[in-house]
Amino acid sequence: MDFGTEIIPLLTKHGCNSGACHGAAAGRGEFRLSLFGSHPQKDYRSMVHDLKSRRINLSIPERSLLWKKATESVSHEGGQRFEPDSPASKRLIQWIRQGAPGPGHQRLLEFQVRLIAEQNPDDAPNAQPSEGQQTRCGRIECIAKYNDGQTENVGDWTVLTPEDAATCRIGSDGSVSVSIPGRHLVTARFLNRVVPIEIIVPYSRGGLVAPENEAQTSRIDHFVNLRLEEMGLAAAGQCSDLQFLRRASLDLTGTLPDDDDIRWFQDQAGESRREVLVDRLMQDPRFVDLWTLRLSEILRVTQIHDDAAVECMISWIKGSLRDHTGFDGMIREMLLAEGPPAEYGPAGFYLVGSDARTQAEYVAEALMGARLRCANCHDHPLDRWTQDDYHGLAAVFAGVERGSTIRYTDHGTVIHPGTGQPAVPRTPGHQFLAAAQDYRRALADWMTSPANRIVPRAMVNRLWRLLMGRGLVEPVDDFRETNLASHPALLEYLTDEFVASGYDIQHVIRLIVMSQAYSRSCQPVDSQPVNDLFYSQALIRPLHPAVLLDAINDVAGRVPETGDGGSRQIAMANPAMESDELDV
Repeated sequence: MDFGTEIIPLLTKHGCNSGACHGAAAGRGEFRLSLFGSHPQKDYRSMVHDLKSRRINLSIPERSLLWKKATESVSHEGGQRFEPDSPASKRLIQWIRQGAPGPGHQRLLEFQVRLIAEQNPDDAPNAQPSEGQQTRCGRIECIAKYNDGQTENVGDWTVLTPEDAATCRIGSDGSVSVSIPGRHLVTARFLNRVVPIEIIVPYSRGGLVAPENEAQTSRIDHFVNLRLEEMGLAAAGQCSDLQFLRRASLDLTGTLPDDDDIRWFQDQAGESRREVLVDRLMQDPRFVDLWTLRLSEILRVTQIHDDAAVECMISWIKGSLRDHTGFDGMIREMLLAEGPPAEYGPAGFYLVGSDARTQAEYVAEALMGARLRCANCHDHPLDRWTQDDYHGLAAVFAGVERGSTIRYTDHGTVIHPGTGQPAVPRTPGHQFLAAAQDYRRALADWMTSPANRIVPRAMVNRLWRLLMGRGLVEPVDDFRETNLASHPALLEYLTDEFVASGYDIQHVIRLIVMSQAYSRSCQPVDSQPVNDLFYSQALIRPLHPAVLLDAINDVAGRVPETGDGGSRQIAMANPAMESDELDV
């Protein structure tokens, strides 16, 4: 038997190496395992050799402390993990009887998961669950393929976890039952692989019912409507022209339209009226003001504790937007920045993080949309990120010296807690970096390469959320393999467009605002459940506080002075500046 591919899954299946048990950072009861079996060699030493080998009894396997604890033949704080005559018990005893061999040469190459639908049409995935009753959708099949050519059904050793256990239930045989229609997600974990399964139960059998005369005018609408059809949802009608004027004005310039704007808009030709409006709004100086504020929030500029550096960085962002600088160019400027942050805007990037590790977490979350911090103490339990990725990215920034001037030096290290040695600089999920004078340059090349879709995918998702009320991936800083996009093909299309346009933020904004999906009415379709996942109607979104305050002042005819001498909150040079009107 192979410890790495047969015993580790047993431990994971029964929760022994979970974070709530022996997989915790400090272990439990002086017995420590790696989280979800991420380090089989360490687990083998802990189980077989630690505690003077008292956990294993090779002569009489049934007297092994490991087996007796798991079956609760002796007192066990974690309770009984499996019955004495269960398949797990028999496998563990067999392994001990064979001499408790360690990890062998067998390696997992592929882990395939699929939902096998029920043959009975009434129990198929598109059947409608009755109120308060479970409808069986099918059975999840899990297949492992190894490097020695062996293929095995590992359903008995795979952990299946529904995203919402209240509406989706998993049977011991892998059967799936749901109590409400919609999109259900189940995560399958086997060894170091975590695979999400999407289960669709339509709201109706009729498919998409499009409003009368609604034209499909963009690729965005193509993907949104395909999803609506799959879900059996109807699309709401389009908002009125005046509603569109108000919505687009607030979203693009942060300003309510005035009487002159309304008259101008009504004078435009009907068919092209909205397109002409969007072009006009995006050429308005207030567009740059508002989206400078939006970008400064994405880049967390207000976390900088130096007012001069904040104002300088915001001024740089504003200039970049005004000049249509590609977002890839902005990223490169920030990553390679050196000099006084109070004089050179991109250098403020290195004042958001206080050290190499917090800088790595900031870069991962703000630019990659990934929570790499989960891989600090152990490999990420729900994604591909490893401790090597986390500490390797931190090592890229180890040479950064912060203060009144940002400098990059060839000294400075980050200690990898798994090895006790300096971490090797690394691009996350990609490769270790060869020795270099400035590792940041290699990171900048990787992050801005058209072949690397991590950064542009995260950015278009943020833009979509700002304009549509919900990201295609939520939360927007939690891209991972187990957090599926609501519209994967749409996300890839927007990413393609962003890269092809030279990372032009305005291009993506215009694509979204000109879609039928953006201009739908917020009134839900009659007799259809309201949902915020599939964009069947416009989502009701709160206004940004600065936009709301400006709107109130406009309606009241009040022209306040902001702290920097301006009159509009969205144009403040330092959004973190104290404001009696905004503080609540």
